Amino acid sequence: MAENVLDRLKRMTRIARQHGFDVRGEPLDGAGCGWCEIRGQRVLFLDLSQPASEQISAIREILEAAARIRPHLTGPDRAACQPNGPLVDEQPQQIADRAM
Repeated sequence: MAENVLDRLKRMTRIARQHGFDVRGEPLDGAGCGWCEIRGQRVLFLDLSQPASEQISAIREILEAAARIRPHLTGPDRAACQPNGPLVDEQPQQIADRAM
């Protein structure tokens, strides 16, 4: 049975949380999804006014961007990572590709 778009969105949200994001849904009137870091905590904002398919794409892009900007904080166990140590076995891009 094929996965529907809402199940895929739930899975991508779970993946983002595993990579250290606090995921928040906010009605942003079409401004789009985005992320920031507040006191060392990554916060991913999902624009609830966008369709689920666009939110999924945004999560994927955010995971990729975060991996480029702060690669040492991309793994599920980021608290246990050494500052410049190895990442988990899979990079966000690999996980996002598998999710699609």
